[in-house]
Amino acid sequence: MKKLIVLLASLLALGANAEGEVTKEVFISPGVVSIDINHQGEVIKLQRDQDRDNEISSFYVKTTRGKIQKMHPFAPHAVETVGELDVIEYVKQRSAGDDTILVIDTR
Repeated sequence: MKKLIVLLASLLALGANAEGEVTKEVFISPGVVSIDINHQGEVIKLQRDQDRDNEISSFYVKTTRGKIQKMHPFAPHAVETVGELDVIEYVKQRSAGDDTILVIDTR
């Protein structure tokens, strides 16, 4: 009987841990899950897809995730590389009313 109780307790602990892993939030940066921004008078939530198994497309699977790649395709003009946190900061500043910033998505 004692072994059965220990076994059940172990299984419950494993199940709770597995559930916790599944429900973990996907952060933008440490401590930041989402950011509310104002876009054309409407408040929208900026956040990562919370599905940890999500893949945008198999085409991008082999790209280097989490590392900024320098771009200098327009010699002699250097292109400044900005990361996603830089873009998010610009969007937040623009949302707060800074009209000197223009964010253009050229994907």
